Amino acid sequence: MGKEQLNKEPQNRYHPYSDNRKSKKDDLEEEDDIYFFETWYIPKHMITSILQFLDLKSLVEKGLLINKKFYRVICDDCEGVLWETFCVKQAAWLKPLFNDLKKSLQTRKHKWMRFMSIFTNNYNQWDNTPNYSPTIDVDFRLYNNSTDAQETNSQQIEGSSNACQTVKYLGITKNTSCSSTYEINSQTVKCFHIRLDCKPSKTNVGLGIAEKSFLLLERKFVGFNPYNAGCSSNGRARHYFPNVQERYSEATCGFFFEGDIISIVVDMLGRSVSFYINGTFSHEFKNIQFRGLMDTYRITATMFSSGDQFSFVQESRLGVPELLLIYDQCEKSYETYHVHLKSIKEEFREVAEQFMRDCDDLDFISTSMATMKSFINKFNNGSKN
Repeated sequence: MGKEQLNKEPQNRYHPYSDNRKSKKDDLEEEDDIYFFETWYIPKHMITSILQFLDLKSLVEKGLLINKKFYRVICDDCEGVLWETFCVKQAAWLKPLFNDLKKSLQTRKHKWMRFMSIFTNNYNQWDNTPNYSPTIDVDFRLYNNSTDAQETNSQQIEGSSNACQTVKYLGITKNTSCSSTYEINSQTVKCFHIRLDCKPSKTNVGLGIAEKSFLLLERKFVGFNPYNAGCSSNGRARHYFPNVQERYSEATCGFFFEGDIISIVVDMLGRSVSFYINGTFSHEFKNIQFRGLMDTYRITATMFSSGDQFSFVQESRLGVPELLLIYDQCEKSYETYHVHLKSIKEEFREVAEQFMRDCDDLDFISTSMATMKSFINKFNNGSKN
């Protein structure tokens, strides 16, 4: 069989980029689409089955699918046919919104791939260590979920330093914080959902972003200390960044109570963090800055009274208009960032070429090269975590 015959597309098959569709009852199921990849074919129902077993991080961030053409079909799924099964598996809260989202995302540039990377590739857990408190194993209890926290007798469970999705404070009355495991760096664009499971007293609790070292401060409430921002349950929003002109600011935001779900949209490309309470916009922090290139933030909760409890959840009360608004804002941040990145890369290339052309100092070149390699290694290691 010649090469020309091998590459010839057989008849009665559906090509994803054409309107020509035929099927044979003998070898195809009725109403089944066939996706064509060079010399082999994959039915739609097989692709949706494959998607059920894929890790979302691999799909969204790395594109680790069978091959590039398969990946392109997933990206170009304008009508969301292939994404529907995937959405239900990864984020059940999207199921009742799917049809309305499908219509709106058809007009967007990156469609489902970008949408899913923002709203569903966000698995997070709590981690209470390191902490200034010598009794941290007594003050905090970490559970797999809120159901386990309710069903388990807290006095019979030993303290744990392992990260879980629910954190419960059982210490004496004081401001004590717990952070998450997800590292928020300068390129993070994600939406996290946290539910306030329990708040038995009238004292305040807080949610926001802070550096990991924030847990080592004895007197703290997220939003009051340098390099963090947060909203408290009494309707106050605060941020404190010493390296910007508006170092400390305080504003009003929405109150949140037991049972409320707080959605935190972290758009570090756009240098902003927004809060939504039960799907309603509450507050936006702007001009978020890092202390240095390698610093990272974490979602951080501050608790005060025994019984205060937070859980990361894979559910949301954001409606379609709010989801699209967040998507469009994040999309704008991506576009602006990559335009600036392309420009600065061109400038950097010009400087590097001039450096190679004009510099003849062996020691200086060697030192510069070692410094650059060290920086690249640190950056790559930080990106993998």
